Amino acid sequence: MKRHLLCLVLSLIGMSANAEDFRLSLEPRKGGVRQGAVPTGSVGVSPSASQMWTGEIKVENVGRQPSGPMHCKYVIYVKRQELGRKMGEEKSEEVSGELDVPALKRGAVFSATTSEVTLRQQSLSAGYYVKDGGQGKASDSVSGVWLKLFNGNTEVAEFVNPPTIKTKFTWK
Repeated sequence: MKRHLLCLVLSLIGMSANAEDFRLSLEPRKGGVRQGAVPTGSVGVSPSASQMWTGEIKVENVGRQPSGPMHCKYVIYVKRQELGRKMGEEKSEEVSGELDVPALKRGAVFSATTSEVTLRQQSLSAGYYVKDGGQGKASDSVSGVWLKLFNGNTEVAEFVNPPTIKTKFTWK
């Protein structure tokens, strides 16, 4: 009996927040499309449109014990296209943010929203084209997300979508 009690106490003392204790995810949320004006000095460009994009971050405690307060950092990777550029010449932009995660009871879920990202859409007016094979339409898009959950300075969970983001970018 003493041996079992000692093992139980040692296992509880040894328990700390680790990757198996938390499930981290992000669900995209698209806002409405807003019509914009024709950029000043632009000839042959239709009025632009933009869409607001946010993500809902979910942190779930799937461990055996409650957690303390934690901190979540995220990076949203945005592919920016420009009118007249060729395919493959898109610029990549990183939108980063962070949020505090309160203490979570066993089985509890915490949700928070990322900062807004504006995704622009432009096209040339009818009858106009771009010389040298450039694009007549340009649409920004979210190419991936990377989330990390920290307990103090220790990383306890990670979410990457798509997984290739880890090979294309480095965490900052």
